[in-house]
Parts: sequence; C-alpha cells; structure tokens
Amino acid sequence: MFKLNKEFACVKTSTGVDVLLIGLIVSLVAGCATSTKEISSYDSASGRMIYQTSTITVAQGATRSFASASNITMQATAGCKGKGCTPENVSLIFSVEGTSELTLSDRTLTIQYDGKEKEWKNKSSGRTRNSQVGRTEGRLAKVVMPATDLLEISNASSLTGSLGDKPLNLDGAKYELQNFVSSIREGRSED
Repeated sequence: MFKLNKEFACVKTSTGVDVLLIGLIVSLVAGCATSTKEISSYDSASGRMIYQTSTITVAQGATRSFASASNITMQATAGCKGKGCTPENVSLIFSVEGTSELTLSDRTLTIQYDGKEKEWKNKSSGRTRNSQVGRTEGRLAKVVMPATDLLEISNASSLTGSLGDKPLNLDGAKYELQNFVSSIREGRSED
C-alpha cells in the first residue's frame, strides 16, 4: 500500500522505502508534453503578424569529433503585414548549437517525401570557404519556400532530408510543422 507524504512529495511504501515522485512526474510530463510556445503573434508596433516554431533538433552529433558533437536545429518562421494576414512564403532556418568544426558539401536543403524530391538554395549570408562551413556558431542556412510547399511536406507520410551532405531527421518535425502551417492558414494570434 502507498501513502503520499505531501510535505516531501514522496511515496512511503509499507516496507518503509521512500520513492521520490519527482523523477516519475518529470518523466511522465516530459514524455507527454508538447510544445507550449505560441506559434503566432501580432506585433502592434510594426503592424506585422509573426509566425515561428520552437527550435527543433533535426540532426544529432552532426560533427565528426566526439569531443565537440553538436546538433543541427531548425526553426520555421514567417511574417506578413496586417493582423490575421497569411504569409505567402516561409523560411526554414538551420543552426548549429555551440561552436564546432562542421563541414558541409554545400548549404542546399533537399527534402524527399512521398516519392518526390525538392531542393532549396541557401538564402543566408555568411562566411563560407569553397561552399563549406568551417568553424561555425549559429546560423548555417536559411531557405525560403512557398507556404504551399511546406503544407505539402508537413502532410507527407514519409519525410527525409539533408542540408548539404548532412542527413536530417525531419519525420520528428512533422507535427510541429503541421501546427505551424495550420496557424498560418488560420492567420490569427493565439493570445
């Protein structure tokens, strides 16, 4: 039989062994949690709707060095003038966490989905050496695409991709991208 000790958030078993609930609660909440960050907001000072996802990890341990393994993250963003507007284009911004040696064959985004393949060229300015990124921190690439392309991609049954020669795990980003596209289509602030 279990008794809850509210003062210490512990469970006392009939054998007298205390089991901390905190670890269990944290793991349950983390396992069931979804992003609570708002996707859309209206900036009254500029008169613009701003849409953005949270940062999504799309490649883990992207560098070759064990000591400096870094993740590649992605964030979808869009904006347009006027409250409730619907942007025509969206941007996918790819970044690397920390400072690492990361070499890319180029910074073209390639996505394969449902038997189709599309490519987008990098629109981000940045230091490159022979189309490669050397020691880098922050933004790797920014690609701009029509919102209709992102809608099609986010609803795909299979989704893989690469940034240059680095494979990306985009299947894990589908849910957040679907919410992002849905928010754009609704064109409203969530506040």
